[in-house]
Amino acid sequence: LPVTALDHDGTAKYSLDQSFPLLSYSKQAYLRNCVDEAIENKLDYRTLYETDNAGDLKELVLQGLGVAWLPKLLVEREIQENKLKVLDGKQYYLFQDV
Repeated sequence: LPVTALDHDGTAKYSLDQSFPLLSYSKQAYLRNCVDEAIENKLDYRTLYETDNAGDLKELVLQGLGVAWLPKLLVEREIQENKLKVLDGKQYYLFQDV
């Protein structure tokens, strides 16, 4: 799911409709290929940070540094607590069989 932190007024800090900083998986990570396939040449973004660790990406999103595609299980609590917001654009949601 594409997620971002909330501004002080409770709205999403970033939007998929405008240029945004992308917090991404590193090139060798499986999820990187999935995200790239979904958004490359479709959204206006600049890659701000890359890592193999989804937990690190979540922490950076919570700090308000950008947008990341994170597993639902990893961010469910933060979404319920209104710390993170899932961005609109279901065409950019990724579904994986486990």
